[in-house]
Amino acid sequence: MKRSTYFDHPGVLADQHNFPQHIAIIMDGNGRWARNRGFSNTKGHQKGVGAAKEIITACCDAQIGVLTLFAFGIENWKRSTKEIRNIFRILYLILKKDISTLHEKGIQLRIIGDRSQYPDRLLKAIEDAEALTQSNQGMILNLAVNF
Repeated sequence: MKRSTYFDHPGVLADQHNFPQHIAIIMDGNGRWARNRGFSNTKGHQKGVGAAKEIITACCDAQIGVLTLFAFGIENWKRSTKEIRNIFRILYLILKKDISTLHEKGIQLRIIGDRSQYPDRLLKAIEDAEALTQSNQGMILNLAVNF
């Protein structure tokens, strides 16, 4: 059964003048979702990426000006080293694999937060992704990592 979302209801996109220009979402609960189903936290984070992609697409289609996704707060450093490494690996793979899709849609990507603790490989992928999309004129996608 397909999950109904706000954007699935008739008429929601009919009057975009009533839409906010900036939407912010705290991405929370992926680990709980996974544990409740007997999966690893990493599986939950991967499922969260799928939900984020749906949100990005819906906001882009609705011509939202700015979308901010809060993905990894400083309190997340209390997680296990393995889980943190997996979260950063997922982010790295997204930046390498999916940045071309964001660029094609005209989305400008901005990673916000303290970058001082990022692995060098991730920092380079972020810099490359931001440079590629910096001139895009569509939606601005802020991804808050280590905020």
